[in-house]
Amino acid sequence: MAPFAFFCGAWLLLSVWLIGALIGSARAAVVVAALRAFEAAPQHYDAVITDQTMPGLSGDAFARAMLERRPGLPIILCSGYSETTEAGAAARIGIARHLRKPLSAQELLRALKEFFTANAASVA
Repeated sequence: MAPFAFFCGAWLLLSVWLIGALIGSARAAVVVAALRAFEAAPQHYDAVITDQTMPGLSGDAFARAMLERRPGLPIILCSGYSETTEAGAAARIGIARHLRKPLSAQELLRALKEFFTANAASVA
């Protein structure tokens, strides 16, 4: 993936994640709508960034549902509570990365870059 394309794609994912966290995370309907949108077109998503604590559906359950539709999808699970979902448990589910909050945009972008770089190498 070209650096500019990666930057634009990562920025879009980060923007969607931040908007969802700031505006819609207080409603369970947003989580259900996000899952339905994914289920309608799972091939349109390159990666998923989710929180563990969401209304109506936990992040690990959200990830399981997505991985049933699209195994191998890179999913980053963010959590401020290590006892809720630990990195080992997340890996057993198939979650590619577990990041502890608070996290920086740099940390998030680094994880995304690792996924896309590995994916580009496996395709080449």
